[in-house]
Formats: sequence, C-alpha cells, structure tokens
Amino acid sequence: MADCPACGESLVEGAEFCDYCGEKVPGETGGGQSAGDSSYRDPVPVVRDEAFVGIGTGIVLTILTCGFYALFWQARQFRVLNAWLGREEYGFWKWFLLSILTCGIYGIYTEYQMSNGIIEIQRKRGWHINPNLGAICVVVSFFGFPIASMAIQQEEINKFYNPS
Repeated sequence: MADCPACGESLVEGAEFCDYCGEKVPGETGGGQSAGDSSYRDPVPVVRDEAFVGIGTGIVLTILTCGFYALFWQARQFRVLNAWLGREEYGFWKWFLLSILTCGIYGIYTEYQMSNGIIEIQRKRGWHINPNLGAICVVVSFFGFPIASMAIQQEEINKFYNPS
C-alpha cells in the first residue's frame, strides 16, 4: 500500500485520488480502476467528529457564548476545508486579524472563498453543487448574519458524510 505524495496518508489500493486530501495520485497504485470507480467518489477525508457540527448546536452555542463559539466553529471549518482541498487556503489568525482591521469586509470575502472551496470539493467528487452558494453566504454576511453563512456552509460540509 502506497502513501499520498501530497499529504502522506495511506492510499486505498488502486486509488486515483487520495481519500484524505483529494490529490490525484501519479501513475497507478495497483488496481487500474477507471475514474468512475475511484476511491475519491466515496472518501473519508477527515474524521466525522472533526468535521460534523450540528447546525442547531452551533447556533445555540454561539448565542450562549456571546459569539465565542463562532470563533472555534470557524477555525474548525478552516481545518476541514484545508484538509479536503489539500492545501492551506484558510488560516484562522489571518482571517481574525484582517476581519478586525477591515471592519468585517475580509470576513465576508472569506465566506465567499469558503463557499467556492466547498463547491470545488463537491465538483471533484461529482456531487450536486449550488452555484449560488457564494452569493448567498455573502448576502447574509453583509446584512449582519455571518452565523447564518457559517450554518449554510456547515450544512454543506455535513453533507460530505451523507451526500444526496
């Protein structure tokens, strides 16, 4: 069994893509499967407990902690998307500091970028995508409801464990 050259995780025999980071595996790792049979179609890239957050739980905890849970929730979403994209696209401290310095504008931009990352993952896996996801997240964030944007994105992340 080989390891992914991008992230070092063990590869499923015959995989064309890494189940963890989604990177295309150079050459064949043994099975000669077609693209439709790739292990990337049914990945387990991040442990479910690390990625899955109940939407209601996230919202209630954010309200009860006066927004502090939202910081933890956002950092968690960054880690999950970075792992699935196979690159360090989102950084918590960069997001946090630039959002403060720009009075929230960078935070809105990041919501848009995260939506695009979710769409990229869905597209790579051949799943249904919502091309309006980015616009929806920007609009709700712009009107002062970034928690709604986080909930919408979390709903999409949760679907990675039960795609429809």
